[in-house]
Amino acid sequence: MAEGNAMCQACGVNTAELVCFCNFPLAMLCQSQCVQKHKNQPGFHFELPITSSSFPPKEHFPACQNWLFNLSRAQQALRKSLTSLEAFEAEIAAAFEYAVSQIETIKAEYLAAFQTLKTSVAGMVEAAIWETTAQALTCEPQFTQSLSEWVWRSADPANQGDF
Repeated sequence: MAEGNAMCQACGVNTAELVCFCNFPLAMLCQSQCVQKHKNQPGFHFELPITSSSFPPKEHFPACQNWLFNLSRAQQALRKSLTSLEAFEAEIAAAFEYAVSQIETIKAEYLAAFQTLKTSVAGMVEAAIWETTAQALTCEPQFTQSLSEWVWRSADPANQGDF
């Protein structure tokens, strides 16, 4: 039977599309569940399309199988490097999440400190406004707030200073 028309050796129903280099003679399999069942068997498996190349003769099969085994190991090493990159990507993402959380913590602390300062300054401003309003028509005001003195001097047209 010609390679292109070979039947799957597992099911005997479908046309074989793959050959596996696990043993000689090569297993010819269809791409249905047959290939997966075959791969689940112990041992080395390397599938190629049935039309991809000619099959090696029996005397060359061990060298061919050895080459495919080494190729498979190199492919797995390459795939593992991708897994390493994905792990590194996860580490980077975690580091940035940590950095963002630290920044958010610092931001919250600074905003809280600023809010405290703003509340304090707002209290001083309101006290100075109240005190200067209360003594607005007094010739010799007596201020308890230093900011009241500054407001009073800033309002004096004779005062040319920069406050």
